[in-house]
Amino acid sequence: MENNAIDILKFKTRQLIEEQNTLKREKQRLEEIIQAQQKEINRLNDRLQVLHRDYSNLKMTLTINGKETDIKATKQRLSRLVREVNECIALLGVSKAKTE
Repeated sequence: MENNAIDILKFKTRQLIEEQNTLKREKQRLEEIIQAQQKEINRLNDRLQVLHRDYSNLKMTLTINGKETDIKATKQRLSRLVREVNECIALLGVSKAKTE
C-alpha cells in the first residue's frame, strides 16, 4: 500500500513538472509575440511621426505657395494615412491585450 502511494506521488510530481515546463514554454512564446508586437508598434509610431512632420512641412510649403485647394487635398490624403497608421496601432494594441 505504501509503495502504491509513493508511486502515485511520483507520477503526480512528474505530471506537475511536465505541466510547469509546458507553461514555461508557452510563457516564453507569448513574451516573444509581445516583443514583436511592441517592435511593430514602435515602428508604426515612428512612421506616424514622420508622416506628421511631412504633413507639416508640406502644409507650410503649400501655404507659402498660396495654393489653397492643394492644401485641402493634401490634408485629406495625409489625414487618411494618419488614420490608417492609427488603425494599425489600435489593432496591434488589441492583439497585444488578447495575448496578455
